[in-house]
Amino acid sequence: MLKEFKKTPAAVLRYGFELQSWLAPGDVVVAATAELLDSNTAVELAEPEPVIAADGASVTIQLRGGAVDDRVRVRLTWTTAHGDIDARAFLITVQDR
Repeated sequence: MLKEFKKTPAAVLRYGFELQSWLAPGDVVVAATAELLDSNTAVELAEPEPVIAADGASVTIQLRGGAVDDRVRVRLTWTTAHGDIDARAFLITVQDR
């Protein structure tokens, strides 16, 4: 089951992902990308590239926009210093609060 987050249409929010449990001991994230997998939504990436934390163990993306009832899957892909590549997807649902 996909992890799900909720946002309002006007919100410009950062979503952080702790990746330590998917990293080998001593490994760190050195590159990351985020991709919106559904093109029929008004949700957008507010920043072109994810931000990697200074400790290399977490990644943050920023999303904006969307209309009520939009649902979009986001795929976060990362590469580590050891050369591992992995990805996880999550779901954003836009709703009024």
